[in-house]
Amino acid sequence: GAISTAGGSATARKEKGKSEISAEIQNVLNKTKQTITPDVKERTQARQAKKADLARKSDFQQLEFGALGCPPGLEIPSVDECERAILSMGIVTRPAWISAFPGLPSKCSVRESPTKGSPERMHFNSAQEGTPRSDLAPVCKKARGDRSADAGGDTAAASAAAAAAVAAEEEEDGPRPLLPELSGATQEELLSGSGALVYLREGPLTAPEAVMLMSLEERFRPRWQERGMEVRWMWLDLRAERKLKGVFDAPALPSAILLDPRGETGNQPAYAAAVHREEDGEAQPVDAEEIELLLNTFLGGDATFVVVPPKRLHAWAPRRGGV
Repeated sequence: GAISTAGGSATARKEKGKSEISAEIQNVLNKTKQTITPDVKERTQARQAKKADLARKSDFQQLEFGALGCPPGLEIPSVDECERAILSMGIVTRPAWISAFPGLPSKCSVRESPTKGSPERMHFNSAQEGTPRSDLAPVCKKARGDRSADAGGDTAAASAAAAAAVAAEEEEDGPRPLLPELSGATQEELLSGSGALVYLREGPLTAPEAVMLMSLEERFRPRWQERGMEVRWMWLDLRAERKLKGVFDAPALPSAILLDPRGETGNQPAYAAAVHREEDGEAQPVDAEEIELLLNTFLGGDATFVVVPPKRLHAWAPRRGGV
């Protein structure tokens, strides 16, 4: 049944202390680490070392994620040179986004942690003015004095071959997201169950947040199964999905909601929001305790759901074109 009508009258479990929550998070983290074999670790470390060496020898440089763009005179002017620059540092370029859009850094940039909703890696933005993005790092030429002495002749050819090999190996291994992102491209699949726990934040999910959410999902899974419910866990980037930020109206971010995609009538979405603690009158971001309280409140039959007009819930931002 729908999550908003399945709370029942079970007694809410007593909240566990922070130490126990931390212990469970560490337990999930340890399990995650155990799934990475020594062979994969060695390959990853070797690839990182190769990329560091390639970056040192390259005539190009990757700036910090979230940087506005290249210093004057160090911009990369063409698509071909942008791809060559990224490959020279052993970084995967495909799929690529090539267009003009003021909401991204101008000229050449790269995303190294793609998601299902935002798979593009290399970005080339021909707009004259750009905007920094936390998931994109501008790629620039190095100043002449910063270029490696190993840049010419056979050394350059060898570096190019090594970079292509590293990029190919990285592409073959592929990213392994710990938790799916809710977006227009994934919403049909992710919202197909009885309900969803949606973690709301601005920008990409961090690894510690993913581990925290996985720990809670593992702990609560048997209780959903006892009720015959399928509750999916996911995260939502409200920086990308700006229209949905007003729908859920969280007092602070990160936040969390329990979302019933269909509601009582089958076409009446509703959500229950986590309660934020306050410090000096200011709402604070939620942590594991507030999310656990939200889940226990629902399971105890006391959660309050707010109905959302279906059109507002489906106001997804267009992601193809470079978001």
